[in-house]
Amino acid sequence: MQKDMLEKEVAEIIKGFRQDSIEIEINQEHVHKWVSQFKPDAQDVILEETLHILKEWYFGKDRICVFLDEIVDYLKSENENATDED
Repeated sequence: MQKDMLEKEVAEIIKGFRQDSIEIEINQEHVHKWVSQFKPDAQDVILEETLHILKEWYFGKDRICVFLDEIVDYLKSENENATDED
């Protein structure tokens, strides 16, 4: 995969990371600047491995919200009288 595509994919996954608490925009340019600190011949491998790890282990806000909704739905199904507040 081309370097710019890898950078774009990494940026897309982490774009919301600490979105409200840091003053930088995490985008492809930011990822490019980050990976540029490494030797050129290692950059593709670093991007590929980072992308692999993020796809498996990074939980963005949307993914966490879905997970929490599923937990709430399960708990409500276990207790017929439960409300959203419970």
